[in-house]
Amino acid sequence: PSLFMFLLLLGVVMLMLIRPSLSFVPRPPPVRLTPPRSSSTSRHLTISIIAVGKPGSVSPWLASGYDAFASRLPSVLKSEWVKDDKALLSKLRKVKDKSSVTLLDERGDELTSVEFSRALNADLVKCGASVSFVVGAAEGLPREVKEGGYKKVSLGKMTLPHGLARVVLAEQIYRAME
Repeated sequence: PSLFMFLLLLGVVMLMLIRPSLSFVPRPPPVRLTPPRSSSTSRHLTISIIAVGKPGSVSPWLASGYDAFASRLPSVLKSEWVKDDKALLSKLRKVKDKSSVTLLDERGDELTSVEFSRALNADLVKCGASVSFVVGAAEGLPREVKEGGYKKVSLGKMTLPHGLARVVLAEQIYRAME
């Protein structure tokens, strides 16, 4: 009997390792993004990450990390680079009426992955399927942008290099879309 119980327990553990969905730990239900339905115009779902700097200024391993997630969402996730703070202000003037704009800022709201997914979905519905996230340069975002009334989100209490912030943000967007 003890050998039988051991083999039965071993089988259950192996099954849990192979199929984690059978785990006894409750998981939150997945949040799936649903693009808004528009009666008059059908707009394409677009999520832009606007970053200050030059594309070549990011370390290759960070660029590779970002590309890994961007390649999984090729028709949705767009990366845009602006050369400096002045160009960023100009870009934000152009997109603020067409898109929901969210700044990555250390003083922003700290969200769980599920909360981020829900907020992203709400922004997509509210703003006609277009959302823009802004990642500042190494020095952060200019005062004019921070005081511009945009929503702010923090990726955590630690300061992250702006290249790494793009990778974490792309991963969270991917997670929200899966």
